[in-house]
Order: sequence, then structure tokens, then C-alpha cells
Amino acid sequence: MIRIFVLTVLALLTFSHASADESFEGVIKYKIEFESYHENLPIHFLEEGFGTSAQAFYKPGYMKMVFTGKQGQEHAWEVYVASENKQFLKMKSDPVSVSHDSGKETRRLKSFTDADSDYEVLGRKTRVVTIEYEDGSLSKYWYSPSIFIDPAQFQKLEFSYLNRYWEVAKSPYLRHEWHQENYKLIYTAEKISAEKLDDSLFSVE
Repeated sequence: MIRIFVLTVLALLTFSHASADESFEGVIKYKIEFESYHENLPIHFLEEGFGTSAQAFYKPGYMKMVFTGKQGQEHAWEVYVASENKQFLKMKSDPVSVSHDSGKETRRLKSFTDADSDYEVLGRKTRVVTIEYEDGSLSKYWYSPSIFIDPAQFQKLEFSYLNRYWEVAKSPYLRHEWHQENYKLIYTAEKISAEKLDDSLFSVE
């Protein structure tokens, strides 16, 4: 369950605010919030499992996501390598990173929609993509059409049907809601910084 969420979040965390044909390089910071629908699933349990904040590092051909807790401790990181179409996940409890094929998705899609939205994030108007699975789970992604990134590098990213997301949105999400039976996780962009990133940041060793 945690792997599905982490991989989905990572795969969507790219950003561009430059010209329409220039990819953004830099960092986007998110706050993580939770809603629990069951008294036996307290918020602190979700915070311990997923963290309370995240940073996404983006460089053409690469993405890295780092999840942290309340005290700033790192929970996990993940790197997506577009040339290999693989995601490399490292949990704090395991000294060795593991790789996953990003071209596979076993969950069956129930519906996929792209619609207008009145919601704004960081002063940007958005549209919303909703991806619903037959198992009952649901993901919603708010993105701004004013932010562009070339979707070509994601055309083989079939995990979580993200290739379809990129084909439609051509933009990273600014807000993400992941609905499960007993809880909802919410990611909201708080800060975006354009900066040059060293390739070593994306090492999977």
C-alpha cells in the first residue's frame, strides 16, 4: 500500500515555470495532511507511515522524492530514471534500495476524467484529473495548464496510469488527494525553487 502511494507521488512530482518548451530544474516542497475515517486509524499512525512533508527534486530525465517526518527525519526516498523507466525506492528501515518496473500496472481502471476546477494553488488556477480504480480507490490531481513539461519522457510510465495523466495534463500536480477506504492523504504545494541540481543527487547507490 505504501509503495503504491510513494511511487505514484514520485512519478507526478515534476514541475516547470519557465518557457513552454523549457523544462524546470529545481525543487518543489509539499505539506502532507491526512483525514482518517476510522477511529482505529489515528492520524499519528499515518504520519509515522507517510511523513508530514516532502521535497521533489527534478532534472530532465530524473525525479527524486524525499519524505520527512515532524522532526525532519527522512522516511524514504525514491528516484525515477526515465531512460530505464524504473523507480528506485529506499526506505529508512532498509539499507538497500529496490527497483520497480514503471511500465507495469495490475489495477484495473474504472474511469479517467479531466475537468475544470475553481481551486487555486500558489495563485494558479487549476484543472483536475480524476483516476478511479475498480478496487474503489481514487486519486485526484489538480494541475495548472500554465505550467508545462514535455510529457514524452513519461510515455512508458504505465504505473498508476500516469502516462495517461501526462498525456492530458502536460504539467505536474499542485495538489493531490489519494482516497482509500479508511483514510485520505493530501499533498499541497507550498514552495517552488528553480535551481541547478547536480546529477549525483539522483544516484541510486
